[in-house]
Amino acid sequence: MKKILVIGFTDNVGGMETFYMTYYRKINHDNFKIDFVTSYKKIAFESELEERGSVVYKLPDFKKRPVSYSKGLKKILLNAKYDIVHINMLSAANILPMKVAEKCGIKKIIVHCHNNGIPKNFLKRLLDAFNKNLYLRRKNFTFLACSKEAGEWMFGLKKEFQVFNNAIDLDTFKFDVKSRQKIRNQYNINDDEFLLGHVGRFSEQKNQVFLIKIMKRIVEKNSQIKLMLIGKGADIPFIKSKIEEFNLDKHVIIVDNQNDVHEFYSAFDLFVFPSVFEGLGIVALEAQASGLQCIFSENILKIVDLNDGNIYINLDNEKEWTESILQFEEKKCERIVNYKNFREKGFDINYEQKKLEDIYNLGGDFDGK
Repeated sequence: MKKILVIGFTDNVGGMETFYMTYYRKINHDNFKIDFVTSYKKIAFESELEERGSVVYKLPDFKKRPVSYSKGLKKILLNAKYDIVHINMLSAANILPMKVAEKCGIKKIIVHCHNNGIPKNFLKRLLDAFNKNLYLRRKNFTFLACSKEAGEWMFGLKKEFQVFNNAIDLDTFKFDVKSRQKIRNQYNINDDEFLLGHVGRFSEQKNQVFLIKIMKRIVEKNSQIKLMLIGKGADIPFIKSKIEEFNLDKHVIIVDNQNDVHEFYSAFDLFVFPSVFEGLGIVALEAQASGLQCIFSENILKIVDLNDGNIYINLDNEKEWTESILQFEEKKCERIVNYKNFREKGFDINYEQKKLEDIYNLGGDFDGK
């Protein structure tokens, strides 16, 4: 049995956490012992992980106490004798886990990129640029990325990396009438009201503030449209202040992270995704698996455009976003899923499930394109 330590989970039920859990639920746990390490008090899916036999180690915050974090991680790696360390990253601003794992002589270190950009934070951008030059020299690492664009952004054009698809369980996200009625009743959404949906961490990257601005325009023309934002994050107080400023309290609903988010997709009528940048955007796949049509910012990769009827709009054009949403409300499209596209592009977990085992067993020598 191989022992794997996974690093990078947060307390947010985000794309990276959801991606890994989809594969984790399918992997043969008789062959792999998978544990997790975090600086958060509690990580997403922690109860399920522990129920399935995984250990979740808690370490000090690496930003505030880097020395204590390093010592704690070193102790875990050496005492438990892990074969593989799988490090999930949104940027190269923090390479401490990689350095510790390398010093501990871990046989296989997997560096897995889940993004293709970084917020406008000077220190993070500086650390990201500096650290990329450091770890790109390593030849003993296995480099993975959620998309070609994410890999090129993180590892550069000359560095070899493998694209590892963010596959999902299509059956989980199928449209369900009972779930739709349950959620809409729970949040007092009438049958004749049109519900926009968005799922993502409240942050500059996910750009929820843009949706609030659009809602201000929309309700002036149609008061029967509501917006539901699902997630958590540092920007929630700012978003709430904007909702109050624009007098949108009756039109915008904020919902905390949900482990049963698949039920919420059934309650939505249209999915809106105005991200400033995305490595891939797994929630876009989930929404389309529920048969939702989507409005994407032009920063979203075209590879996630799987169903007919989706549109891409530049974030500079608030008028077009507004008019497009109003047009969707008028035609109220049927829930149709193009399952063939999901499978052909590698986003169906039932076809992709063994690839994580291949990486852990073979160092990632598979066709991940």
